[in-house]
Amino acid sequence: HIVAEQIVSEALALAISTVVITAVLVVAALLIAGSLGFLRVRQIVRPIQAMATTAEAISAGDLSQQVNVAGQDELGVLATAFNSMTAQLRKIIVDLEGQIAERKRAEESLRETNDTLHALFDHSPLAIFMIDLESHVLLWNKASEHMYGWTAQEVVGKFLPTISDEKYEEHYFIYIRVTSGEWLTHLELQRQRKDKSTFFL
Repeated sequence: HIVAEQIVSEALALAISTVVITAVLVVAALLIAGSLGFLRVRQIVRPIQAMATTAEAISAGDLSQQVNVAGQDELGVLATAFNSMTAQLRKIIVDLEGQIAERKRAEESLRETNDTLHALFDHSPLAIFMIDLESHVLLWNKASEHMYGWTAQEVVGKFLPTISDEKYEEHYFIYIRVTSGEWLTHLELQRQRKDKSTFFL
């Protein structure tokens, strides 16, 4: 048997120094691990925060914002996709604005043409009216008022009043020919006025 003896204070000093060294190493390892973890979290969180900031700016109407692409990892791919969607959104908005402007120009041109046609229609010396496929009056100019005696307010939306009962069949056959695409000119027709008098035109 071998017996080794040591003073208690020396034995405790060795144990304490071992505990202190172990504690220092553990604390150092924790600090290093914490620092590395913090850096890694910052690498993940910073691009996500940048995308969130960019998304807020875009939702506020600033479509010029882009996310900086730092690498080709998953976050880099996500940032690239985000920038691509923003660019597509900008293009769609520009295209829509162009279409809206073009439509406004077309509507303005159509309105001007319509105003011109209405002026020509209303001030034509010829009696001009428009009917739908059921012979209801859609338009009735001032010359028609003068020729037939009915005002536009009296006839618009109603069956064409110039057709007397005995001329209804003739009107129907004209309707069949016109709706089949035939042009009819130089017809001599008998029509009636508001006072029930008839005349040829």
